[in-house]
Order: sequence, then C-alpha cells, then structure tokens
Amino acid sequence: MESRFREDVYRSLADIFGTMFFVAVEESGMVVSDYGEGAGVFVEGRVEVSGNGVTDIMLYFPLELARNIAANFMGVSLAELSEETVLDAGREATNMVVGGILSRIDREGRCRLGIPTARMLDGFSPAKELPAADTSLYTTDYGMLFLRCGSLDVCNP
Repeated sequence: MESRFREDVYRSLADIFGTMFFVAVEESGMVVSDYGEGAGVFVEGRVEVSGNGVTDIMLYFPLELARNIAANFMGVSLAELSEETVLDAGREATNMVVGGILSRIDREGRCRLGIPTARMLDGFSPAKELPAADTSLYTTDYGMLFLRCGSLDVCNP
C-alpha cells in the first residue's frame, strides 16, 4: 500500500476501533509471513466496493478479538455472546472501517459499499492463506488484526 493510503487505512481503523469497540489498534510493522504458520479460529468480515470496477476488502479477526469487539459494541459480557452476535459485530466493524476508509480516499463519493458479510474460519492460517502484497497487520490487546485490500483504483475517475 502506498504511504498516504496506508495512513488513511490506519486512521480509519484506529478511529472506529477506539470509538466504537474500545479497542486500541496500532500498526504492527510486520508482514503476514512474520505471523507464523499457526492456525486458529478467525472471523472474516468482507465487503464489496464498486466504482470503476469491483473489489473486496476483508478484515480477519482472531476469535478473541472478534468476541471482545462484539461484547464491547453490544454492551454485554463475553459469556452472553452467541456466534451470530459475534458475526453481526464482525459485519458491522467491517462496514464501519471500510466506510471510514472510503470517506478519506473518495471524497467525491464515486465508490459504493456492498452488503458486508462475515463467516467463521476454523483452522485459518493467515501466513499461509493471505497474500503478503495486499495484507496489512495491526496489533490489538486481543491479537493481530489483518486487513486485505483489493485494488481501490475502482474509486478513481
């Protein structure tokens, strides 16, 4: 990602996660291969962005992060969470973050967000399954957050 775009993505993540989910996000400085090949349960949040073409932006939350996002957003305890509530929070987090990114990079409103989706990925290994070239890593108190971004050139005239 180019420097300016990387900063816009980070600002959107930090703003949304800090304000809506009470979770601090920092740039990790790592590449996805540094994460190691361990596998675990992740929530994948995905939203389509369309303009002069179509691309997807995906967020990958380790289960502990996804559960804490859901609990903080819904104002409930971790024990009260269902899988569907965690997926709902993953969809909402993805929608808010990508909307925040677009508000920073597409001030003319050329791009449109699709309907966000979320799913559980059991046995997911980010280092094996996410391409390094379009994946950024961020640290949180509840594990690493991975953002995979297709080409946002679809937002250009």
